[in-house]
Amino acid sequence: SLTGPASTSEKAKMLHRLIHSLQAIDTKGVELLAQTLPPFPWYIGGQRFCNLFVETKEILSAIDAIGLRLCLDLSHTKLATTHHQESFLEALHALLPHTSHLHIVDAAGVDGEGLQIQEGEIDWLALAPILQNEAQFVSFIPEIWQGHIDNGQGFWVALDRLESLLSKT
Repeated sequence: SLTGPASTSEKAKMLHRLIHSLQAIDTKGVELLAQTLPPFPWYIGGQRFCNLFVETKEILSAIDAIGLRLCLDLSHTKLATTHHQESFLEALHALLPHTSHLHIVDAAGVDGEGLQIQEGEIDWLALAPILQNEAQFVSFIPEIWQGHIDNGQGFWVALDRLESLLSKT
């Protein structure tokens, strides 16, 4: 939304419209994923308010109602848990069993997304064993802002840092 977060009743209507729309799509042979979202995303045209797939409990309820698995974006989830004063690691423990794909990236504050690994606020030493134990068969991609520049240099740095962190656990 543009001017502020949606009310609980507005969010319920949004979720109902989403469920209705998804029922109209032929998904044979395709796995659609719901992505965890940040509370205050930046889009072309400015900053907005996300209303669905932000709070952990609401995410779990929504994916259960819709019947989808998750693309768990670590940056978005960190920003959301910071904003809602939830534990990031507890949210991961709750969401990872429902996750099919990961976006691996760092974050800071409530709207600093897309940061290079180890350049934000995620505790990567605490996160590494969780990824090793609870997401070892989940596909992933580093999703560093502007990571594609210079032949993907930002992505290569992220992969090198991930390899170093995961080899320590």
